[in-house]
Amino acid sequence: MMTTRTRGWATLLALALGLQGCVINANLNTGYRPEATLLRPSPLPESLAVRRFADERPPRVYSTTGRGFMTYVPLLPYVALPFERVDESALKAGDEANLTMPPFSQLTYPESMARAIADDLGTSGLFTTVQYVGDGPTDGYRYVLSGTLRTTPVEIDMTSYGLGIVGVLLWSLPIPMGQMWTNVSLDLTLTDTTTGQPVWHRTVTHEYSRWMTLYTSAPALVYGGTSSFNFVQLPSSAQVDRDSLFSWNFEVLRQAMGVTRKEIAAALADPAGQRPPGRQVPLLPGQVSGEGMR
Repeated sequence: MMTTRTRGWATLLALALGLQGCVINANLNTGYRPEATLLRPSPLPESLAVRRFADERPPRVYSTTGRGFMTYVPLLPYVALPFERVDESALKAGDEANLTMPPFSQLTYPESMARAIADDLGTSGLFTTVQYVGDGPTDGYRYVLSGTLRTTPVEIDMTSYGLGIVGVLLWSLPIPMGQMWTNVSLDLTLTDTTTGQPVWHRTVTHEYSRWMTLYTSAPALVYGGTSSFNFVQLPSSAQVDRDSLFSWNFEVLRQAMGVTRKEIAAALADPAGQRPPGRQVPLLPGQVSGEGMR
């Protein structure tokens, strides 16, 4: 039978993911920093308009850190704390906590990710002008980049190694207590407005994950209270705002663009030699720590 003292220690260890080290009240910036890598000796004397993406992601999943206590149950290989549409969940958490929220149009991923990609391509040296136009007209632009957002999950997978409360106590050792991972998947199409034909079309998908231990997972990002979000901060190598609630999704988008911008450059250099539209391009491996537990 579990004693009161054992329950107390188990509770402390279960909460350690969010409480050890320090807790950061996350902001809602993206802090996306494009790599200023010129892909052409001189840009094309053409302009690019980036449109607001269509949104076909799965419905919002808004979990709580309280599900982590299911690691007390024996024989469970791991407990998943999934999130989808973190942008919409942030709005819900802010409303619940009576926080002053920026306009949702600035937060929603179909717009903020399209803006980030426009900024990214604007530093690539491919076009003379790159402009995010939202849902506005594209008259006067030679090329138009449009897209559909498919998935943007963030998930924490916690494990007690199938041992229940005994496995939770093992978290005090320097061994993994779980992992956090994210994925971004979107369809992108670059269209030549002079012909109305796509120059380049790909399904871009990329994943990033990190193992967590009791001693390496801090600090934690919290927004709207610890029961709303408790995300691990990205390492210092990330080129986004590490204090942002959206940092995981935008870091994996930034990693994916490392290959994507080169694909676009190749398509512009030799449109006739490109692969048929719709074929998914295998991306270079991301900075992934460990293998998935899913």
